[in-house]
Amino acid sequence: PAVPSLFIKVLNSTTVQAVWEPSIKLGQPEGFKLYYRKVHLPHFTGPVLLPSNVTSCNITHLDPAVVYEVKLLAFNQHGDGNATVRFVSLRETVEKTDLNPPCNCMKDESANKTSATGIIIGIHIGVTCIIFCVLFLMFGYRGRLLMCKNVQEQLSTPQISRGPRNVTGQAVNGSTKRDDPDVNGKQLDMNELERLFPALHSPPSLHTKGIA
Repeated sequence: PAVPSLFIKVLNSTTVQAVWEPSIKLGQPEGFKLYYRKVHLPHFTGPVLLPSNVTSCNITHLDPAVVYEVKLLAFNQHGDGNATVRFVSLRETVEKTDLNPPCNCMKDESANKTSATGIIIGIHIGVTCIIFCVLFLMFGYRGRLLMCKNVQEQLSTPQISRGPRNVTGQAVNGSTKRDDPDVNGKQLDMNELERLFPALHSPPSLHTKGIA
């Protein structure tokens, strides 16, 4: 069979995935043989026999500090075909993992949800405080208006203390009115006396002065 196209994909620091595509130019393969080894060792691990309908295989438990050689070939009833060889190093993947540690998305999402919940609660508390402050100011202003209205009503109504003064004035006026008949009576008596005794109130005559 023809040489398959082989690709190596690094999954993590200890696992790689071998992916291949069989060729259709020559005889159809009955299966594949996969080998791998550390480059400084003389012998391969394998073969790992795979059927013709399988096109990938994971190689696990690798040493991240070592370069590996991976070899794949196809076989059928006529024998083994030529192998495709690839080299892979896991060291770069380890360094990238150390420099860029994987993010914990679940923690980030939970933290975002927690922060969003805190913001919403803070907004509700702030709105509630504003409403209570507005109500407090409105009721306080209404109380001041009612107080001012009561004071104005008290100032506009007549004072109770003015009553005695009016009564006193009325008493004085009453007494004056009661005194008026006495005065009129005295005036009538004087007029009656003058009518009865005109000589007492008349002025002396000139004859009387000459005799004197």
